[in-house]
Amino acid sequence: FIELGYLVAIVDRNRLAQSLMRKLHGASTLQAEGVYVVNADQKPPTGAMIVTDSRESQHQAPSIQVHVSSGPVANSSVFPFPVHPAVRQHMTPLKLATGRSCRRRGRMFFCGNQKSSYANQQLAEQFGVCTRTALLARLRQSFSELCELMPASRKLPVTFDRPVMIGDSRKHPIDHKDWLEALSNFEFFIGCPGRAHPMCHNVVEAMSVGTIPILEHGHLFTPSLIDGENAILFSSLDGFENAVRRVLAMTDTEMRH
Repeated sequence: FIELGYLVAIVDRNRLAQSLMRKLHGASTLQAEGVYVVNADQKPPTGAMIVTDSRESQHQAPSIQVHVSSGPVANSSVFPFPVHPAVRQHMTPLKLATGRSCRRRGRMFFCGNQKSSYANQQLAEQFGVCTRTALLARLRQSFSELCELMPASRKLPVTFDRPVMIGDSRKHPIDHKDWLEALSNFEFFIGCPGRAHPMCHNVVEAMSVGTIPILEHGHLFTPSLIDGENAILFSSLDGFENAVRRVLAMTDTEMRH
Protein backbone atom coordinates (compact mmCIF):
# COMPACT_ATOMS: atom_id res chain seq x y z
CA PHE A 1 0.00 0.00 0.00
CA ILE A 2 2.84 2.38 0.79
CA GLU A 3 4.34 1.78 -2.67
CA LEU A 4 0.96 2.64 -4.18
CA GLY A 5 1.07 6.00 -2.41
CA TYR A 6 -1.00 5.27 0.70
CA LEU A 7 -0.21 5.97 4.29
CA VAL A 8 -1.14 2.91 6.38
CA ALA A 9 -2.96 3.34 9.69
CA ILE A 10 -3.19 0.22 11.87
CA VAL A 11 -6.24 0.82 14.05
CA ASP A 12 -5.79 -1.61 16.91
CA ARG A 13 -8.80 -2.53 19.01
CA ASN A 14 -8.00 -6.06 20.11
CA ARG A 15 -4.85 -8.01 19.13
CA LEU A 16 -3.62 -6.89 15.72
CA ALA A 17 -0.60 -4.78 16.73
CA GLN A 18 0.28 -7.16 19.56
CA SER A 19 0.28 -10.08 17.12
CA LEU A 20 2.57 -8.23 14.74
CA MET A 21 4.96 -7.27 17.53
CA ARG A 22 5.49 -10.93 18.42
CA LYS A 23 6.80 -11.66 14.92
CA LEU A 24 10.51 -11.50 14.22
CA HIS A 25 10.09 -8.64 11.74
CA GLY A 26 6.85 -7.25 13.19
CA ALA A 27 8.33 -4.38 15.16
CA SER A 28 10.30 -3.07 12.16
CA THR A 29 7.14 -3.25 10.03
CA LEU A 30 5.21 -1.14 12.54
CA GLN A 31 8.06 1.37 12.66
CA ALA A 32 8.37 1.70 8.87
CA GLU A 33 7.96 5.11 7.27
CA GLY A 34 4.34 5.76 6.40
CA VAL A 35 2.92 3.28 8.96
CA TYR A 36 0.95 4.57 11.93
CA VAL A 37 -0.48 2.62 14.87
CA VAL A 38 -3.48 4.30 16.48
CA ASN A 39 -5.99 3.25 19.11
CA ALA A 40 -9.57 2.61 18.07
CA ASP A 41 -10.73 5.92 19.59
CA GLN A 42 -8.06 7.98 17.80
CA LYS A 43 -8.36 9.61 14.38
CA PRO A 44 -6.02 8.12 11.77
CA PRO A 45 -4.05 10.34 9.36
CA THR A 46 -6.12 11.83 6.55
CA GLY A 47 -6.12 9.66 3.44
CA ALA A 48 -4.61 6.61 5.15
CA MET A 49 -5.52 3.05 4.23
CA ILE A 50 -7.09 1.62 7.41
CA VAL A 51 -6.04 -1.86 8.58
CA THR A 52 -8.07 -2.85 11.63
CA ASP A 53 -9.16 -5.81 13.73
CA SER A 54 -12.42 -4.07 14.63
CA ARG A 55 -15.65 -5.34 13.07
CA GLU A 56 -17.36 -2.03 13.84
CA SER A 57 -14.96 0.36 12.13
CA GLN A 58 -16.56 3.80 11.70
CA HIS A 59 -13.83 5.22 9.49
CA GLN A 60 -14.81 6.51 6.06
CA ALA A 61 -11.40 5.85 4.51
CA PRO A 62 -10.63 2.68 2.48
CA SER A 63 -10.15 -0.13 4.96
CA ILE A 64 -9.15 -3.76 5.35
CA GLN A 65 -10.63 -5.71 8.25
CA VAL A 66 -8.33 -8.32 9.75
CA HIS A 67 -9.54 -11.13 12.02
CA VAL A 68 -6.77 -12.30 14.34
CA SER A 69 -7.59 -15.95 14.90
CA SER A 70 -5.86 -19.28 15.39
CA GLY A 71 -8.34 -21.00 13.06
CA PRO A 72 -10.66 -20.34 10.11
CA VAL A 73 -13.19 -17.50 10.34
CA ALA A 74 -16.60 -18.18 8.82
CA ASN A 75 -17.61 -16.10 5.78
CA SER A 76 -14.18 -14.53 5.53
CA SER A 77 -11.38 -14.70 2.98
CA VAL A 78 -8.02 -15.88 4.25
CA PHE A 79 -5.57 -13.02 3.92
CA PRO A 80 -2.52 -14.36 2.07
CA PHE A 81 0.77 -13.99 3.89
CA PRO A 82 2.98 -11.45 2.13
CA VAL A 83 6.54 -12.09 1.14
CA HIS A 84 9.19 -12.31 3.84
CA PRO A 85 10.30 -8.77 4.83
CA ALA A 86 13.95 -9.63 4.20
CA VAL A 87 13.09 -10.95 0.71
CA ARG A 88 10.89 -7.94 -0.02
CA GLN A 89 13.94 -5.67 0.16
CA HIS A 90 15.33 -7.42 -2.93
CA MET A 91 12.06 -7.75 -4.85
CA THR A 92 12.65 -5.20 -7.59
CA PRO A 93 10.59 -5.06 -10.82
CA LEU A 94 13.72 -6.04 -12.77
CA LYS A 95 14.40 -9.06 -10.57
CA LEU A 96 10.79 -10.24 -10.88
CA ALA A 97 10.78 -9.79 -14.67
CA THR A 98 14.09 -11.61 -14.97
CA GLY A 99 12.85 -14.45 -12.80
CA ARG A 100 9.69 -14.92 -14.84
CA SER A 101 11.51 -15.03 -18.16
CA CYS A 102 14.61 -17.07 -17.28
CA ARG A 103 15.28 -20.63 -18.38
CA ARG A 104 14.12 -23.22 -15.84
CA ARG A 105 16.86 -25.72 -15.01
CA GLY A 106 14.99 -27.92 -12.53
CA ARG A 107 11.55 -29.50 -12.30
CA MET A 108 10.51 -29.30 -8.63
CA PHE A 109 11.78 -27.52 -5.49
CA PHE A 110 11.15 -27.09 -1.81
CA CYS A 111 13.30 -25.27 0.71
CA GLY A 112 11.98 -24.28 4.12
CA ASN A 113 12.09 -24.95 7.81
CA GLN A 114 11.65 -28.63 8.65
CA LYS A 115 11.75 -28.61 12.43
CA SER A 116 9.39 -30.92 14.34
CA SER A 117 6.78 -28.24 15.09
CA TYR A 118 5.75 -28.38 11.41
CA ALA A 119 4.14 -31.74 12.17
CA ASN A 120 1.37 -29.80 13.94
CA GLN A 121 -1.73 -31.99 13.85
CA GLN A 122 -3.94 -29.09 14.92
CA LEU A 123 -3.26 -27.58 11.50
CA ALA A 124 -4.61 -30.72 9.85
CA GLU A 125 -7.67 -30.75 12.09
CA GLN A 126 -8.53 -27.06 11.66
CA PHE A 127 -7.88 -26.68 7.94
CA GLY A 128 -8.09 -30.24 6.61
CA VAL A 129 -4.64 -30.21 5.00
CA CYS A 130 -1.57 -32.41 5.30
CA THR A 131 1.27 -31.06 7.42
CA ARG A 132 4.62 -30.05 5.95
CA THR A 133 6.30 -32.93 7.77
CA ALA A 134 3.86 -35.48 6.34
CA LEU A 135 4.20 -34.20 2.76
CA LEU A 136 8.00 -34.22 2.80
CA ALA A 137 8.08 -37.66 4.39
CA ARG A 138 5.85 -39.02 1.60
CA LEU A 139 8.02 -37.31 -1.00
CA ARG A 140 11.18 -38.94 0.36
CA GLN A 141 9.47 -42.30 0.77
CA SER A 142 7.93 -42.53 -2.69
CA PHE A 143 10.52 -40.65 -4.76
CA SER A 144 13.80 -41.16 -2.89
CA GLU A 145 15.70 -41.97 -6.08
CA LEU A 146 14.49 -38.73 -7.68
CA CYS A 147 15.28 -36.38 -4.77
CA GLU A 148 18.46 -34.35 -4.42
CA LEU A 149 19.41 -32.47 -1.24
CA MET A 150 20.46 -28.83 -1.26
CA PRO A 151 24.24 -28.48 -0.94
CA ALA A 152 25.66 -26.97 2.24
CA SER A 153 27.18 -24.11 0.22
CA ARG A 154 23.84 -22.19 0.22
CA LYS A 155 24.10 -22.06 -3.57
CA LEU A 156 22.24 -24.18 -6.08
CA PRO A 157 24.50 -26.48 -8.12
CA VAL A 158 25.28 -25.55 -11.72
CA THR A 159 23.51 -28.70 -12.91
CA PHE A 160 20.87 -30.82 -11.22
CA ASP A 161 21.33 -34.58 -11.11
CA ARG A 162 17.73 -35.30 -10.13
CA PRO A 163 14.37 -33.62 -10.84
CA VAL A 164 13.41 -32.86 -7.21
CA MET A 165 15.51 -30.56 -5.01
CA ILE A 166 14.81 -30.44 -1.25
CA GLY A 167 16.39 -28.09 1.26
CA ASP A 168 16.03 -27.46 4.99
CA SER A 169 16.47 -23.74 5.61
CA ARG A 170 18.06 -24.46 8.99
CA LYS A 171 20.80 -26.56 7.37
CA HIS A 172 20.92 -25.13 3.83
CA PRO A 173 19.85 -21.48 4.18
CA ILE A 174 19.71 -19.51 0.96
CA ASP A 175 20.55 -15.83 1.37
CA HIS A 176 17.48 -13.62 1.15
CA LYS A 177 19.04 -11.68 -1.72
CA ASP A 178 19.39 -14.93 -3.71
CA TRP A 179 16.04 -16.53 -2.82
CA LEU A 180 13.97 -15.29 -5.77
CA GLU A 181 16.69 -16.29 -8.21
CA ALA A 182 16.80 -19.76 -6.63
CA LEU A 183 13.03 -20.14 -7.00
CA SER A 184 13.13 -19.05 -10.64
CA ASN A 185 15.39 -22.01 -11.48
CA PHE A 186 12.45 -24.41 -11.11
CA GLU A 187 9.19 -25.06 -12.92
CA PHE A 188 7.30 -26.03 -9.73
CA PHE A 189 7.45 -25.26 -6.02
CA ILE A 190 6.02 -27.65 -3.41
CA GLY A 191 3.75 -25.40 -1.36
CA CYS A 192 3.97 -27.09 2.04
CA PRO A 193 1.84 -25.47 4.77
CA GLY A 194 3.27 -23.28 7.49
CA ARG A 195 3.38 -24.32 11.12
CA ALA A 196 -0.02 -23.00 12.24
CA HIS A 197 -1.66 -22.02 8.94
CA PRO A 198 -1.68 -23.44 5.40
CA MET A 199 -0.63 -20.13 3.82
CA CYS A 200 3.11 -19.55 3.75
CA HIS A 201 5.14 -16.69 2.28
CA ASN A 202 7.39 -18.97 0.22
CA VAL A 203 4.45 -19.90 -2.06
CA VAL A 204 3.73 -16.23 -2.77
CA GLU A 205 7.43 -15.65 -3.45
CA ALA A 206 7.55 -18.61 -5.83
CA MET A 207 4.52 -17.40 -7.75
CA SER A 208 6.02 -13.89 -8.00
CA VAL A 209 8.74 -15.27 -10.32
CA GLY A 210 6.43 -17.57 -12.26
CA THR A 211 7.18 -20.82 -10.44
CA ILE A 212 4.00 -22.92 -10.30
CA PRO A 213 2.84 -24.05 -6.84
CA ILE A 214 1.90 -27.63 -6.00
CA LEU A 215 -0.42 -27.34 -3.01
CA GLU A 216 -3.50 -28.52 -1.18
CA HIS A 217 -4.96 -25.16 -0.15
CA GLY A 218 -5.53 -23.36 -3.44
CA HIS A 219 -9.06 -22.51 -2.27
CA LEU A 220 -7.61 -20.20 0.41
CA PHE A 221 -6.29 -17.79 -2.21
CA THR A 222 -8.52 -14.99 -3.47
CA PRO A 223 -9.37 -15.72 -6.21
CA SER A 224 -8.94 -19.45 -5.77
CA LEU A 225 -6.11 -21.09 -7.69
CA ILE A 226 -7.17 -23.33 -10.57
CA ASP A 227 -5.69 -26.76 -11.14
CA GLY A 228 -3.88 -27.02 -14.45
CA GLU A 229 -3.94 -23.24 -15.02
CA ASN A 230 -1.97 -21.53 -12.28
CA ALA A 231 -1.37 -24.41 -9.86
CA ILE A 232 -1.28 -28.15 -9.40
CA LEU A 233 -3.82 -28.96 -6.70
CA PHE A 234 -4.28 -32.11 -4.65
CA SER A 235 -6.06 -33.49 -1.61
CA SER A 236 -4.58 -36.00 0.87
CA LEU A 237 -1.17 -37.65 0.89
CA ASP A 238 -2.13 -40.04 -1.89
CA GLY A 239 -3.30 -37.06 -3.91
CA PHE A 240 0.04 -35.36 -3.30
CA GLU A 241 1.93 -38.41 -4.56
CA ASN A 242 -0.26 -38.46 -7.68
CA ALA A 243 0.33 -34.75 -8.22
CA VAL A 244 4.11 -35.25 -8.05
CA ARG A 245 3.89 -38.11 -10.56
CA ARG A 246 1.76 -35.93 -12.81
CA VAL A 247 4.33 -33.12 -12.74
CA LEU A 248 7.26 -35.46 -13.33
CA ALA A 249 5.51 -36.91 -16.40
CA MET A 250 4.76 -33.51 -18.00
CA THR A 251 6.37 -32.56 -21.26
CA ASP A 252 7.83 -29.10 -21.85
CA THR A 253 4.83 -28.29 -24.06
CA GLU A 254 2.37 -29.26 -21.32
CA MET A 255 4.16 -27.06 -18.78
CA ARG A 256 4.13 -24.04 -21.06
CA HIS A 257 0.41 -24.37 -21.61
